[in-house]
Amino acid sequence: MHIRKAVIPAAGRGTRLERITLVNAKELIPLVDRPAIDWIVKEATSAGIEELCIITSANKLAALYAHTEDLPIHVTYLIQSKPKGLGHAVQVARDWCDDDAFALLLPDDLVMGDPILTRLVQHVGSTGKSTLALTEVPQEKAHLYGVAAGMNDGGVVHISDLVEKPPSGREPSNLSVTGRYVLTPEIWPFLEKVQPGAGGEIQLTDALRGLAHQGNLSGLVTQGMRHDLGSAESWLKANIAYGAEVYGKDWLDDFHALINSNS
Repeated sequence: MHIRKAVIPAAGRGTRLERITLVNAKELIPLVDRPAIDWIVKEATSAGIEELCIITSANKLAALYAHTEDLPIHVTYLIQSKPKGLGHAVQVARDWCDDDAFALLLPDDLVMGDPILTRLVQHVGSTGKSTLALTEVPQEKAHLYGVAAGMNDGGVVHISDLVEKPPSGREPSNLSVTGRYVLTPEIWPFLEKVQPGAGGEIQLTDALRGLAHQGNLSGLVTQGMRHDLGSAESWLKANIAYGAEVYGKDWLDDFHALINSNS
């Protein structure tokens, strides 16, 4: 199975960074020396993706299009009229995906030091089973995330269920769902059955649970460092980490020395 398509949901307002996202699309906020979406596109092309579908809102379309029109990959834009949840954003791309397996990349979620999307593509290509990325988190923080239940077999998790932000102390594991997925067409019937929840949103997790309950969902545990670009603090941490990747350890040592001299 050859996975050549990827969907990037980019219609959200980025409310945790609202003073910035009022004037700039969240996906175009700089990460070191380029807009954040450049890192996502690089990850996709490195995994062999040939076509992108960016799901966005009408007010963000012009800015995103101006940036991506010269990228070395074919990009299609589709409009999500209202932010009705991740599941709805994926549904917007239904006809574009056709009956092909596709990658799904959340643009405010990055994994550094592990080509996780490439590994997901390879795993689905060999197994034909929808697969998502999982990251180990401290057990006491697992309740802050969507968490996977299942058997971990050397980093490959046979997922039996997914629980969205379980009550503290009742987490089925410390494996948090991370924003990288490769999904087969089996997802569509489950997604069509999902009823809107709080705020009228259609949750992708509900559809993935259907796959899990049938034994058709796997997870790969990431080996790198996860970065969330959605809040100011985590975005600053990501810039430091990626800055060290781009400019080297000497730059990071100089940065530490500068901070220590002013403390």
